[in-house]
Amino acid sequence: MNATIRTTNRIVFLFGALGAGVLATWLGYAASFGVAAAVFAVAALVIVFSPLRNARHGETGF
Repeated sequence: MNATIRTTNRIVFLFGALGAGVLATWLGYAASFGVAAAVFAVAALVIVFSPLRNARHGETGF
């Protein structure tokens, strides 16, 4: 499981770096940072308003 998660994580980093490079080439650095800030803000809002934020484990001790 850990190897799968790490591999997936590195693949996402690869495509994220390529996408950021393409975006910076097309829009410039300032606009690329603005797009990144907007994406992070949307991700934070999804987490804040998600029901998973209040999820708890059962009484199994895990």
